[in-house]
Amino acid sequence: MNHLMTNLTKKFTTFIQDFTNVHREAKKQGFVNIMKLLWWDQSIQIQGMYWVYTLNSLVGGTNGPKPSRRRWPK
Repeated sequence: MNHLMTNLTKKFTTFIQDFTNVHREAKKQGFVNIMKLLWWDQSIQIQGMYWVYTLNSLVGGTNGPKPSRRRWPK
């Protein structure tokens, strides 16, 4: 049990250090440069899919087709 906790503690510590490093670099780069890095090598089709997904997530999208209210005979 002690070995498991030690291993888990090391993993959490590494994750926190990595996250801190990424956050520090992101603050240095700024939002615009990060977006340039994310979008630079993507094709126009993939960019379009990302924008549609992002807008759909922000707006809430649709609930899909409504189920039929018709009762089928048993």
